Amino acid sequence: MATPNYDAMSLAELGRRLIDNVSELVEKQIALAKQELREDIRSNIRAIVLFVAGGMLLLFATVCLLIALIDATMLLFRWRLWGAALLWFVIFAVIGAICLLLGRQRLRVPPLQRSRAIVQEEMEWARQRLTPPAR
Repeated sequence: MATPNYDAMSLAELGRRLIDNVSELVEKQIALAKQELREDIRSNIRAIVLFVAGGMLLLFATVCLLIALIDATMLLFRWRLWGAALLWFVIFAVIGAICLLLGRQRLRVPPLQRSRAIVQEEMEWARQRLTPPAR
């Protein structure tokens, strides 16, 4: 694509060209923001699935195994009921916390980071172009 000769263009042509370029830039920015928002939503849905899976697994594991584990611990170590129950409570709590932390790490809170950065860069570029040169 050849570079147009801006010196040969009339003021009206330059104005039309500027408006067209700005319109195209805004459309592309909106498209980028939409795409980035879709990506953020997908990522957040995956994080929510991890949160739910972690919570459900904690619940199922606790309900299904707690009685058997407490009984086995009582027999193996000759502990009282409350001591064996407390041991397994701590183990389940640590595993559950790890699942919740993994889900939190994958959760994207600030949306549209790339779009914001690009708009800021373009605004700075426009400021530099519109500022008259120092004499």
